[in-house]
Amino acid sequence: MCTTIGAVGCYMISFSTAREFVRRRFPGRVSWLQQKISEQNSSFFFLLSLRVSPLVPAWLLNIAAPLMPFSIWQFVFVTFIGSIPTNALGVQTGALLSKMQSGDNVLKANLHQVQIYSFHS
Repeated sequence: MCTTIGAVGCYMISFSTAREFVRRRFPGRVSWLQQKISEQNSSFFFLLSLRVSPLVPAWLLNIAAPLMPFSIWQFVFVTFIGSIPTNALGVQTGALLSKMQSGDNVLKANLHQVQIYSFHS
């Protein structure tokens, strides 16, 4: 939920004050996003795949979203759904690290347990 609130905050700041700055500062990235979204049948699933993908930075989506042809409500929903896997992985990793007793355990971590968490998240 906090990820979504922060992303919406970035969206609102970009929408109210920085749309032209973002367009001038990142023209290639913004035009690429606009082109890809216009080529898709469903901007919802495309935006969701971008949100989940580690190749597209989240900050770029947050500040470029006001320049894209979808509503803020679609952005909020996709951000909430798309941040679940990343947040779950972070929580599981933190829980695993909190169970370690000493610095030596970092090197002896149960790799199988880490892999299970990453595939289920």
